[in-house]
Amino acid sequence: MALVLVITASLLAILNSGGYRYGVSDQAFYVPAVIQHLDPSLFPRDQELLHVQARFLLFDDLAASVSRAAHIPVPILFFGLFLTSLVLYFGGYLALGRMFYRSWWSVSALVLLMTLRHRIARTGVNTLEGYLHPRVMAFAICIWAVVAFLRGRSVVAVALVAGAALLHPTTALWFALWLGVSIAIADPRWRPALATGTVTIGIIGVYLLWFGPLNAQLVQIDEQWLSVLTIKDYLFALDWPAYAWIANLSYPVVTWAGYRIRASRGLVHPRERALVLGSLSLTAVFLVSVPLTMFPIALAVQLQVSRVFWL
Repeated sequence: MALVLVITASLLAILNSGGYRYGVSDQAFYVPAVIQHLDPSLFPRDQELLHVQARFLLFDDLAASVSRAAHIPVPILFFGLFLTSLVLYFGGYLALGRMFYRSWWSVSALVLLMTLRHRIARTGVNTLEGYLHPRVMAFAICIWAVVAFLRGRSVVAVALVAGAALLHPTTALWFALWLGVSIAIADPRWRPALATGTVTIGIIGVYLLWFGPLNAQLVQIDEQWLSVLTIKDYLFALDWPAYAWIANLSYPVVTWAGYRIRASRGLVHPRERALVLGSLSLTAVFLVSVPLTMFPIALAVQLQVSRVFWL
């Protein structure tokens, strides 16, 4: 039953995304970034442009290594990884559903609802794509991190988020914040380690910002660059229309209300409160980022913090 549900959901997701495609949209970066590792003579005029983003990602290096070692052509490798990400994605939702719902009908409803690809309002992120995107694969892995947390396996949760960071660092970053807060609430014994880790990461972050490769991002975006970003209407939250604010800020309200209703009926999972409070912390992070993006500080804009509403 579980396998049939995951396969059905994966097929529906492909259909709802307009079918499988290769080399489209963001793959205009990811495909060349991978194949130039396999053949350094390719894209001699574009390598500096590719490396600007690739230096923050390991996906291209990992995909190229697998392609080279297993002698798998990049198009076939990408298709295989695309199917893998869908199985992980819907398998994760199935696991969550079995924790929270009493019947297979409810579990199936949750999983099938997740096949409906849609854009999170004014964030530039879709819940699913019709092609391999490291962001979706990282998200799928992090769903399993949430499952691990709910099962009381915080070490596994942290490891999964760390693994997802190799594929898409910012997606993993938002899950790290969510689950970091959740673990700190649910597991008091983890608090010293989390505090130490937070301080360590903070020190590393300060170094990267002030002396390292991120130093160039601590500047205001000038008018010329802003003119280039006019089509990216989701980057500056104060320019959002009212519906986007209402839609995105309704997520924490509905989350908390749903939790309180379940709690009043004695239906909550032992770790559900911690998970809910952790997710609400993401809204606080977004609100802090809003004035920074309007300043506009380059790094705050590049992080696209509004994508936390996908979580």
